[in-house]
Order: sequence, then structure tokens, then C-alpha cells
Amino acid sequence: AASVGTPSVTSDGAGIADWVRRYDAGSVVRRANVPELADAIIAALQSPELRLRWAGSCLELAKEFSVERVARMLVECFVTLPNLRSKF
Repeated sequence: AASVGTPSVTSDGAGIADWVRRYDAGSVVRRANVPELADAIIAALQSPELRLRWAGSCLELAKEFSVERVARMLVECFVTLPNLRSKF
């Protein structure tokens, strides 16, 4: 969703919650709190300005998961792994 600028309304029990908070790319509510979730969704739907701000933040968040970045991190792991194994 973030890669196309779609904000998330999620709970703090979801894996994406930390990313949404860090980038201000949506709203995070308490797990299993249905009224809070409903209020967050309604607030988002009623505020075009908020959704626009979140959309820009989503595009920044998505850069964390770009193919180039993920590939670079994987290469670093593969290069580092042999060095780590020799220490054990």
C-alpha cells in the first residue's frame, strides 16, 4: 500500500505499526480496540489534508523496501555471514 501512497490504519499488534509510526504514514491504534479503530478510519476519511500528508510519508516509507535497498542488505549479509561463522 505504501509504495503507491496509500496510508494504513493499523493496530499496534501488526508488524507494520512501527513503520507507520516512524514515518507518520497513517494511524496506529491499540490492538483489539474496535472503537478506536473505527474512529481512526473515520478521521482519515474525513480529512483530505491528513490523507495527503500521510500519502507523502508512505512514499518515503516505501523507499525502505526498494529492490535496490533490500538487495544491498542481502549482499551485505552474504558477505558478512562467512566472517561471523568463523567466530563461533
